[in-house]
Amino acid sequence: MDNAAWAAAVARNGAETALALERHSIHMPAIKAARERLGIFPFGTAPHRDGESIRRDRNGDPVILLPEMAGGEVVDVVVMRLSDPGEAVAIKQLCGVLGEEIADRDLYVDGQTNVWATPLDWLRSGCDGCCIIDWTRPPYSLMQGELICQTGDLARRIRSLFAVPSQGPRLLVRQDQQGVAA
Repeated sequence: MDNAAWAAAVARNGAETALALERHSIHMPAIKAARERLGIFPFGTAPHRDGESIRRDRNGDPVILLPEMAGGEVVDVVVMRLSDPGEAVAIKQLCGVLGEEIADRDLYVDGQTNVWATPLDWLRSGCDGCCIIDWTRPPYSLMQGELICQTGDLARRIRSLFAVPSQGPRLLVRQDQQGVAA
């Protein structure tokens, strides 16, 4: 999705989404800070096939779309329900860390970055730092500095994520033309 398509999607339902976010303590200063950090409006809503209305979760709140940026372009979109902000999924499954480009810059410049427990918390912060979306693989991009975790539980979850051996192929070493497990 290019930035113009993203802007059009936001414009269709932006006011209603902003009101829903306000009910979840995401206020305009955080939205403005996020806009500055991302260089693009920080959220949109999911249109139905007819393009007129937005999808709603079981509480009647809109489903929120969060752009993942790389090089100034939207490369993936993370879908989050306000009724369950701990569960988020990247549409193209390219995004393992929401706000990864911001976190990379923070780690390079300051040696540390904030890590938030949910995308909703990340939005509340004005998109400061990042939020891990894919808990099936370690986010190696976050290994280059200190991570300031929102809670002790989040710190323990991240520590255990890095403690799990990475998934990969079974490796064999050739010895005398026979495969021997490594």
